[in-house]
Amino acid sequence: MDKWKIIKKEIKNLSISAIIIENDAHETKRISLEDAITLARNDKLENAKARLNTVYGEYILDVDGGLESLESIYDNKGLNLTIICRMINSDNKCIGYKVKDDTGKTYKLSLNKIWDLASNKSINGIKAVINGDKKCIISTEDYKLSDLPVISI
Repeated sequence: MDKWKIIKKEIKNLSISAIIIENDAHETKRISLEDAITLARNDKLENAKARLNTVYGEYILDVDGGLESLESIYDNKGLNLTIICRMINSDNKCIGYKVKDDTGKTYKLSLNKIWDLASNKSINGIKAVINGDKKCIISTEDYKLSDLPVISI
């Protein structure tokens, strides 16, 4: 049987909801994360392994290059986030943002994740733009990123 390769991840409400795999004949399938882990455990994926998380006693998907390296497909209809603070490292550089959803749950998100969500209009008060060859987020008139509180990480 042919091995499959993970080519994309589908994200819904900030979690991976599906994995897109492809075989040598370029046939693609949309499968659950659990099914991808099962395929990896059975050595059916060429670019991923299943690793046992000994803290939680569950298998996790370990993709070559990391999950962040995969193209993301977003299904965030109705997702409505608000940035509540900036996360700053010891070099005084912004490395991400803390956001809150409509239910009050908070998440710490990387700059790339924030840009992707902003480009899908899932974050209030900002928009995603490309300036030259760099991805940037900018404030709208009624919301100022520079006014946000800072958390040192």
